[in-house]
Order: sequence, then C-alpha cells, then structure tokens
Amino acid sequence: MVTAGLVPHPCERAVEVLSFCRDLTRDLPDEVVAFGGLVHAPDGSGEKPAAIVFHDCCPPGTEDAVVNVVKAFAPPVLDVIQPMLYPAANEMLDGGYPKGALN
Repeated sequence: MVTAGLVPHPCERAVEVLSFCRDLTRDLPDEVVAFGGLVHAPDGSGEKPAAIVFHDCCPPGTEDAVVNVVKAFAPPVLDVIQPMLYPAANEMLDGGYPKGALN
C-alpha cells in the first residue's frame, strides 16, 4: 500500500501550483514523489487542470505531514489522495492520456 493521488486545481492557477510544487519538492524524503503539471482530466471532459500528483511510499501513518501540506495548499477542484495499491498508483494517470491525445 502507498498513499497516492492527484489534486487538480483550475488551470488559471498553474503558476501557483507549479511554484508550490517546486518549493515542496526541495526537501522531500526519497520515499515521497510530488510533481506539478498540466494534465488531462481522466473523466474525458477535456479539461486540462494544473495538478499536484503525489506518491508516498512511507509506512502507513507516517505520511500525514506531507499529505497535509499538499491538501492545505489551496482549495482544489478535487482531492483524490488516498491509500491504494502500488499498481493502482502507477496507473492513475493512464485514463487521462488516451491514444491520440498527442502527448
């Protein structure tokens, strides 16, 4: 089990989201990955939110500090950071990048 997920924000906030991720990742432990980017909404809506993608391999219960910082950054469109199996975390963005999306 890992703690992973996506926290999308409106694309208009992309500069804030990417700046936040740059600052956040400077001091993260090796077990935590966070990055910001412009992603395709996996629901097929065509939206391209600015998102924080998060993956924490720390033992369960020890990840709360970094997760809370990510969740407290700003009100997101959606928050789907949760415990999940590693294979699910590894595939969580696949639905947003279908064949032909030119990515």
